[in-house]
Amino acid sequence: MGMPLPWALSLLLVLLPQTWGSEPPSMRLKARPGNSGSSVLTCAAFSFYPPELKFRFLRNGLASGSGNCSTGPNGDGSFHAWSLLEVKRGDEHHYQCQVEHEGLAQPLTVDLAPWLSLSGDDSGDLLPGGNLPPEAEPQGANAFPATS
Repeated sequence: MGMPLPWALSLLLVLLPQTWGSEPPSMRLKARPGNSGSSVLTCAAFSFYPPELKFRFLRNGLASGSGNCSTGPNGDGSFHAWSLLEVKRGDEHHYQCQVEHEGLAQPLTVDLAPWLSLSGDDSGDLLPGGNLPPEAEPQGANAFPATS
């Protein structure tokens, strides 16, 4: 006796990696204090397929390296990746992160997320800036602006 077709098709879509088309990444860029006198920029890309993705950090619009990159699979067949770049504390606002991916018609560039302090692993000030007044702070570590 066979499985109902809709259930079997749903199972295949979940278990098999995506082998058709491509899904562009969503992205964010954030900063955290690093070692003495530095900050660490983290550029993260989410939910993209295929896994090939190229990171580039820009400083004042000019290429400034790719940072240390890592990619991993998600349970749905898509991938996530991040790249870290250590910069001089106070220079964070000069940087953007750019990715190239076959799901994008042109490279996608993001600015530093505007939140200055977060909870959890991101505790402490995120630079540049200082502390926001309590009413302006995000209500959780996932309170990031939407990306395009």
